[in-house]
Amino acid sequence: MPHTSNRVEAAKGNARGIGRPGAEHSPAQGVTLGSGVCTPVVWAVGFALALWLTAAPAYAQLDDATLQAVLALNEEGDRLRSEGRLDEAIAKLDEGLALLVAAVGEANLEVATLRFNQAILLEANGNLDGALLAYAGALASTEAVAGLEHPELIEILEPLGRLHKDRGELDDAVQYYQRLVLIAVNHFGPSSEQAQNGLTQLFHIYYDQGDTPNAVEAGELLLVMLRSGWGADARKLAVAMGNLAIAKSAMGRNDEAEALHKEALAALEDELGPDAPEVALALNGLAVHYQGLDRYEEALPLLVRSLALTEMNTGPDSVEVAVPTHNLGSLYHDLGQFDEAEVRYLRALALWSANLGDSSVRVADAANSLGTLYQDKGDLALARQYYERALAIRRTQGDEHPSVADTLNNLAELERSAENWEQSRTLYGEALAIWSSTLGARHPRVALGLGNLALTEEHLGALDDAWEHSQQALDILGEVYGEGSTQEALVRHNRAALLWRRGDLEGADREYAAAQAIWERTLGPEDPDLAALLDNRAALKWAAGDPATALELHTKAMSIREKNLERMLVIGDDSQKLATLAQLEVYTHGTLSLFRQEFPDDPEVMRLAFESVLSVKGRALEATARHGATLRTHLDEASRTALDALTAIKTQLARAALAAEVDAEATEALMVRARELEAQLGVAVSGLVGEDPSPTLGALAAALPPQGLLLEYVMFRPYTPAALMGWERAGDWRYAVFALSADGELSWHDLGPAAAIDEVATRFRTALQRCSKEKCETVEEWTADAAVVRGIGHELFTVVVAPIGEPLNTAAHLLISPDGALALVPFDALVDEGGRYLLQLFATTYLSSGAELVRPRREGSGAQEVVVLGDPDYDEAGADALVAMSETRSAVQRREADVVARELSGLLWPRLPGTAEEVRAIGELFDDAQVLTGSSASEANLKALHGPKILHIATHGFFLGEDGAVGAPLLRSGLALAGANGVSAEMSAQMQGEDGLLTAMEASSLDLWGTRLVVLSACDTGVGELVAGQGVMGLRRALALAGAESEVMSLWQVSDRATQRLFTGTYEGIAAGESRAYALRRAQMEMLSEGPYFHPYFWSAFIFSGDWRPLDETRTDRPERWMEIPRGGCACAVEREASLSSQSWALWSVLALGVMVRLRRK
Repeated sequence: MPHTSNRVEAAKGNARGIGRPGAEHSPAQGVTLGSGVCTPVVWAVGFALALWLTAAPAYAQLDDATLQAVLALNEEGDRLRSEGRLDEAIAKLDEGLALLVAAVGEANLEVATLRFNQAILLEANGNLDGALLAYAGALASTEAVAGLEHPELIEILEPLGRLHKDRGELDDAVQYYQRLVLIAVNHFGPSSEQAQNGLTQLFHIYYDQGDTPNAVEAGELLLVMLRSGWGADARKLAVAMGNLAIAKSAMGRNDEAEALHKEALAALEDELGPDAPEVALALNGLAVHYQGLDRYEEALPLLVRSLALTEMNTGPDSVEVAVPTHNLGSLYHDLGQFDEAEVRYLRALALWSANLGDSSVRVADAANSLGTLYQDKGDLALARQYYERALAIRRTQGDEHPSVADTLNNLAELERSAENWEQSRTLYGEALAIWSSTLGARHPRVALGLGNLALTEEHLGALDDAWEHSQQALDILGEVYGEGSTQEALVRHNRAALLWRRGDLEGADREYAAAQAIWERTLGPEDPDLAALLDNRAALKWAAGDPATALELHTKAMSIREKNLERMLVIGDDSQKLATLAQLEVYTHGTLSLFRQEFPDDPEVMRLAFESVLSVKGRALEATARHGATLRTHLDEASRTALDALTAIKTQLARAALAAEVDAEATEALMVRARELEAQLGVAVSGLVGEDPSPTLGALAAALPPQGLLLEYVMFRPYTPAALMGWERAGDWRYAVFALSADGELSWHDLGPAAAIDEVATRFRTALQRCSKEKCETVEEWTADAAVVRGIGHELFTVVVAPIGEPLNTAAHLLISPDGALALVPFDALVDEGGRYLLQLFATTYLSSGAELVRPRREGSGAQEVVVLGDPDYDEAGADALVAMSETRSAVQRREADVVARELSGLLWPRLPGTAEEVRAIGELFDDAQVLTGSSASEANLKALHGPKILHIATHGFFLGEDGAVGAPLLRSGLALAGANGVSAEMSAQMQGEDGLLTAMEASSLDLWGTRLVVLSACDTGVGELVAGQGVMGLRRALALAGAESEVMSLWQVSDRATQRLFTGTYEGIAAGESRAYALRRAQMEMLSEGPYFHPYFWSAFIFSGDWRPLDETRTDRPERWMEIPRGGCACAVEREASLSSQSWALWSVLALGVMVRLRRK
């Protein structure tokens, strides 16, 4: 299980030292009320300084022609500068300066003035190196004439100090500001503005260098200066008190710091009133102080008030609003409320970008914070995008700037998370080198870098180096913070692993115990960071031969993680939730491994392992679905606008993804906007979603139907304690299954290596489709093929079902929650030891997870009862046009033709006349059915539906392979509807701007809440990208996200006639009041007993997923009606199967399962 390392977040409006593990915050400028930094001297002032020189005695040394030339060039430069033509202005000034130097030399005040003006222009033009040289030249010329203590030097020393500070060259900056303060005090007195501003900058530099004693000394001296002055300004006093409070807090003098923050706030409220903008900034300072002490409940109302005051005083879109918004996001981040944090970070980013430009360093701060947030959520790809954006901006300040090191450190942590150890060590080393050279060797940032570097060195086996660096980190932290800081706990936590690897298990446990005590005291007993420590300590106890204590610690960690998981899943799209859960995979595997290896016969530990699987398996789908349900029932005007915008963006993304040429930049912009809207909607419902803890064994057993048996399949990797720590490779993937009966009996069965089972599953799917693909024509061919299919079906049954044993003997209904490649297997077509299909033995229902059993019924508007859509008018140009276009476009001739492709831009969709009869027959079974055909079978009409009880769609389906240009799984599958070939003039009004291709991403935004059953009578609607533990990413998932209670969809392509026969029989049963799943099973059984369709290729292509009951029945109603049928099915069907065997009409193959399955592991 992973160690913990420090990342660096963006600076807040105030500063604090190294933050909590995983949420470290950068010491910043940290001015509570506004920085004392002087902005670059405005151009008018710079050129005005030159004007008085026209009367200066030195000009008398020039001949008249030279004088006039210099003045003319200076005036021309001023004009060009005012027009924004800086390059030309600089050239004119350089020319005049060259004439002047040639005439009078460098030791001249006029030369100094022109050099100063030159520096101003160079700085404005972005040439900071040239500006520094010019300022230095002005300083040297002035010193040569006026001496080293002349007050005019202040005007030059200030920009020199400022530029060196901005470039991270802090030692140089200190020298200039120290001279500035001494000159100002000597000539203008300690209460002068020049002295106070210079001392303010010295304070910031000392603090940034980690020299907090000198920072405190400078801050206290400044406060004395301000208080000694006549009529001291409350604003300036508050600035000084806030800054001094920051430094004292960094030294652990928190009581003094809090008193200063409160004094500043009270003074401002008394002097300026409670609603003054300065009060908002003082509130921000006190709040950040409380946040640094983990006093979150006290910090939150202060930041909320600060933000409200700022918006009231400056407007909601002002740049001033960005700081309290960002800081509020940081507080929510620390609280683990990632939904609230994300929307604040994104808003701050937008405000800084709009007001300061996309390349502003504050934009980099927000991007860096978003990177840390997405990394915490497990979305490493998105975190990398934001870190790299921050790094690119920060490098504009110089490659050696401390903020560059901050982001390099975070990128190193990202590489460490991905187990790219060498790259991680390189990046940590680069960050450490920059911090050491710019901030000093004893700065807290250096301690952070040393600790992180040690963590990587430990994984690389460089144990001596790691120990030395961790000890150095502890020494620095002790100097800065004293004993017992959260940063010390982090280092001790990681040092425990070092001792473990050295063989000192007792010493390792002492370090873990010390770190645990600090974190429980400072962060609380339920902090999410504590869970990782407990798991690592559990692994140590396991390795030490104490599995009982290991189990106790791990159980506590599981409890903490579960309490924090739900709030982590509130916000973000489905992919972000998947990334969050992927981070937890190793912990679930650890639970299974501990149970399997140490407690295989302990029913209580078996229950714990089972519930650990349920805590993550299918959780993303359930969380996203619950979010959607809550949103649709609590839509205010703002949320509806955001939801409509998000739906529109999904449509744009779908069109962009399916286009012949993909505009990557435009697509990324759409994705960013979609994330912003997802975050906004997440916050809107975050307080309404309610608790959704993972279900218990008892709750699931009570939800099972009579004679029901839940089969919870799981893919896992066996871990040892060393593998959990990342020191050795985990075992190869395996399958296992938990079997839970309605009486609460739970059993566990280790099925064996996943690779071997996947190979059989792939052969089985291929065999099911082979005869169709090879166009078998005779009964003999199909019968011979059936024998092969039955053999492989029995082989797969032997490895994935038969090991369950006794629980199968009393079951009549299998509720199957598959994992991995098994999600694409029709279990009905497996063959038992007696030669019978499972269809004949059991009713089967597919679930995303056993947790789906306790999902509340999804209610909706229910405006329509039954909607049947089919036989779309794709706007074909006719048979002649098909022939004419065949050279450039490939026509899909039938519903079962191969539409697995790299892109859809070259496909032509022919009409499917068989679906016309299908939808007509189904529509006649229901009095209130709405039948949409032809041009009415459109995207626009489908998207306009609101929770019909039944939705049946008969059309072409598509699934794009992973080797194409489209990345997101939900953009690679979908349905072809009216207008898919192009919209004619006659159809354009009905299409309402849609393109006729409904992707799964768009389908996920349909309003299917209250829809009891969705049937996709199309090809490959049940396939997609497989994600271990989270199901199939495609239309199957999209419809569940849209609210559908149950679904019927296909695993491969079948003929129109077989599909029509299957669904006509199914709907006859549903119309008669039969259970949804039973109606499908009865139709399948009838096809099995009929000559033309006995082969499982026909009847097992469609699977049922979700709520199996009759449409209007609740889970507390009577037992399912299918129980009236004997478990063995119809005798005639068994007899026919025994004589005909099984066959496979595989008209085409979907995609090699080995390519389609992409298991993800963090």
